[in-house]
Amino acid sequence: MSERFRLRPTIELRQIRSFVTLAQELNFHKAAERLFITQPSLSHQIALLEATIGVRLFQRDRKRVALTDAGRAILDDAQHLLAQLDMVIVKARRIAAVDSATLRVGFPEYAKRTFIPGITAAFRSRHPEVKLTLTEGYSRALLPELRHGRLDVAFVRIPPAEDPGDLTVEQIIDEPHGLLLAAGHRLAAHSEVPVAALAGEQLLLVERPVNPALYDRISEWLQKNGVKPHFLKIDGPGIYSFDTMVMVIQSGEAITLSARAMARGLPPDVVYRPILGPAPRFQVAAVWSPTNVTPLLQEFLSVTRELRDHDVATASAGAATGRRP
Repeated sequence: MSERFRLRPTIELRQIRSFVTLAQELNFHKAAERLFITQPSLSHQIALLEATIGVRLFQRDRKRVALTDAGRAILDDAQHLLAQLDMVIVKARRIAAVDSATLRVGFPEYAKRTFIPGITAAFRSRHPEVKLTLTEGYSRALLPELRHGRLDVAFVRIPPAEDPGDLTVEQIIDEPHGLLLAAGHRLAAHSEVPVAALAGEQLLLVERPVNPALYDRISEWLQKNGVKPHFLKIDGPGIYSFDTMVMVIQSGEAITLSARAMARGLPPDVVYRPILGPAPRFQVAAVWSPTNVTPLLQEFLSVTRELRDHDVATASAGAATGRRP
């Protein structure tokens, strides 16, 4: 066989591990124990490596073991190579473990305008190999899906439409309600709308059966402040779509309570105004089963908390400087 086509000896991973371990211990007995092999086997691996690269890596006799200049020169590179190989193995095993993994997330329609895009984008950037299955619905439908194991986590309004029972509930959003109204509405002239100014207004709310506890909380707040608005009645099954509610508001027929975050991307003829004085809170919680302890869910919750804490810090900084987030 010509020199051009002669195969070069192959360096094996176990030879590199043997070299690095012996270089760290400088003792054949201790190095062999760390590698779970016999001393003769370790000596054989070192001899093969030295023969393959053509240089002595260790000076050894019956009393001591020491690295040669060549051994010291390549030790750092060999350790880096092993670290890189270990990372490759870990990554391959992780991807294999979650290659078909799916995280099932439930959320209400308004979440598409507020927090869901940020959470899912952040999670996907860290775990592109994980499939996110997104289910839209009201809490009265999402909570049973959680209990039956068809969802891993859901986001619902507080108070939820029904008692969450033994499900774990963690608040992620807490901000006051404001008002959405047509730009030409009389109340749009206010930078902050007094509660008393709502008297006699047509107030558009999601119907009580959708979330009785939330509906009652808002009604009690209005009564406490001496306001008796005219709740707009809708023929048919009722208005459940946020976009449809915006269309009603655009017409000037009604106004509605809303969080500031939901005002993003609205048509220019619909505006958001804060309420002057205490207002009902717009609160959202992540809910999941305490028996679901998968690392995938814990990572998703971790991302959710990071974004929540960042938003809280940003809002606090804005309040301290007199700016609105």
